[in-house]
Amino acid sequence: MSKPPGTAQFRFVVGGTEVTCAGLPESVGLDGNCNILDFHYLWDECLAAAETGDSEKMHQCVSSGAPLGTTNHDNETPLIVAARNDNKECLSLLTDGGADLEAQDFNGNTAAMTAALNGQIDSLHLLAKKGAKIDCCHRDGSTLLMLVAKRGHQMCLRCLIDHGTPLDTRNIEGNTAVMLAVIHKNAASLQLLIDAGAHVNGANNSGWTAATSAAANGCTDCLRILIGNGANLDARHPDGSTAVILAALNGQVSCLLLLVQSGCDLDAMDSAGRTVAMRAAEGRTNPVECARCLRMLAEQGSAGASELLPHAFELEAQGQREQQETVRRQREQQEKVRRQREQQERKLARVQQLQQQEAMR
Repeated sequence: MSKPPGTAQFRFVVGGTEVTCAGLPESVGLDGNCNILDFHYLWDECLAAAETGDSEKMHQCVSSGAPLGTTNHDNETPLIVAARNDNKECLSLLTDGGADLEAQDFNGNTAAMTAALNGQIDSLHLLAKKGAKIDCCHRDGSTLLMLVAKRGHQMCLRCLIDHGTPLDTRNIEGNTAVMLAVIHKNAASLQLLIDAGAHVNGANNSGWTAATSAAANGCTDCLRILIGNGANLDARHPDGSTAVILAALNGQVSCLLLLVQSGCDLDAMDSAGRTVAMRAAEGRTNPVECARCLRMLAEQGSAGASELLPHAFELEAQGQREQQETVRRQREQQEKVRRQREQQERKLARVQQLQQQEAMR
């Protein structure tokens, strides 16, 4: 059993009941009430106050000169804990008491990052006002703006933008906040970023643009916003695919319709000479939706689409077979679970019967 960190007064929670072990760490091992506790549930008084929002206790800790850098099992300091729980009074006391604004937990998150990632706008405002860095980066090179854009916390995103956080920084994969908003289908984040002046064009390290990503992944709302803000719809993926080719290939009917209405080149070919219709006929992800794309392309006079229409029937039949197979597997799994449950119930009944017989002897 390892000793808890520091020498503060420690608080444990056991079965919902708080037990306080006073004094030095050695007393924890000697106290009969505490010697069987798992130290992963250990809190010192400052951490406990930050967790529960006990501003009176926090005031006592800060005033008495208690260490403000103790950490829990996630390496969270009291400041990070207070930010996570949006305990603003505790947060203010800690910042005024000199707590380290840039201390990180095991995930590399500071208090400001923790507040933003949990959507705690008041805590984020307070920390920014106190001088915490909000243009900080995560270990993968993602800025806080990127991480918040992914999660869709609109008020926190607005706060970061208002504090002048750079909009077009790239992480190690070459993604910007705009690209990450699209990848995670957060249209509201995307609109906020564009309204603030973020660029909509440009590719990441793998050659994906915001528009090609939206088209391939079926984020119709994001694609509509990008189209309305001048995104380059003719940008090429490394294999030569355009947004319209990727939409057709992945059976993204709504996105394909948007691109058709926007006047995209329906006769485009990728680097291997495959047309939009040829990619739709592959039925790579959703055969039924790819068949719908192929019919739409034929109606629009896309090159080779009419000749490939018989493939639409094949794709629909393939989709029906796949659906039937999925249903069959689900039923098999349900039957397996039912048999296992019945077997367990029989075993339990047998054990109970034997126990009753033993009790009667």
